[in-house]
Amino acid sequence: MVVTENSMKLSPVFVCTLAVLTLFGCSRSEEPGKPSSEAVDIAPTDAIATNPLLDAFFGDTHVHTRYSLDAYVLGTRASPDDAYRFAKGAAIKHAAGFDMQINKPLDFLAVTDHGNFLGVMAEAAEGTGPLSQMEFAKAIRDVTKPDDILPVFRALGPLMQAADENPDQSVLNDLDVARNAWQDTIAAAERHNEPGTFTTFVAYEYTTRGGQAQNLHRNVIFRGSNVPDLPFSRLNSPNPEDLWQWMDAQRELGIESLAIPHNSNGSDGWMFQTTRFDGSPQDSDYAIQRMRNEPVVENTQVKGTSDTHPLLSPNDEWADFEIMPIRVGPPLS
Repeated sequence: MVVTENSMKLSPVFVCTLAVLTLFGCSRSEEPGKPSSEAVDIAPTDAIATNPLLDAFFGDTHVHTRYSLDAYVLGTRASPDDAYRFAKGAAIKHAAGFDMQINKPLDFLAVTDHGNFLGVMAEAAEGTGPLSQMEFAKAIRDVTKPDDILPVFRALGPLMQAADENPDQSVLNDLDVARNAWQDTIAAAERHNEPGTFTTFVAYEYTTRGGQAQNLHRNVIFRGSNVPDLPFSRLNSPNPEDLWQWMDAQRELGIESLAIPHNSNGSDGWMFQTTRFDGSPQDSDYAIQRMRNEPVVENTQVKGTSDTHPLLSPNDEWADFEIMPIRVGPPLS
């Protein structure tokens, strides 16, 4: 499998490019880890016909919609359905009011909204429940220009930190809202899946970080729509090794997935550190588990390249190509 990415995250939904030589498809689950009676059976990998021409398929595995916290605050109002329609060549509205459309439809798409705080901003700004009464909800509704956005993130900062420290007591960790958004994401993938023409993936982004906001994000892609009741997010654990443990447990239940390290150039080296997340030594079990769950890595996108750096490749004249000079997502001051 060969992967390249060029992803944009502003409203309403944007496209990155992936060349993927092996794909898997879409089915569904009603309870955590339980296969649904409506699930679509998918043949084992060794039963899939070979492709001697090694055709390249182009698509996107990093797309945010209105269900991601940051995307909603930045103006995204597009739904998962909008994302799939856009990927298939239809025009959709930009947040600024004009139509936008890609030149050539994609072969596949995975909507990967953040697993943590899934759907919460849309519910706060547009719903009528407790979230809509929060101060940050009013601030979102009052956004009319770019200068209004940073105060919203600053208002959300302490609430997000409190959620990380005590998820069970956080107003932002609304599992009912998250479950509704997740089910809508699954349903949209199933509606738009067209075998042999356009492939959809049920997916999400696992968003965690190192000790100083180093980017440790992963796009988690499921083989079918036989998926867990809710995504595993950093509110379950900020340790990526726990994500792999969860993926292994789901695999035992027949739910197959892979994680793609995303924007690792923003990790300050943490994405490929030489110890475990807690600082203890790595061993063969660590390497085997990681390879089982993260067999590929994102190479490049609009937030920088991750394959090399001038300090590592001083004789490579392309090593500084589109290097991003700042780290993604530093703490707000």
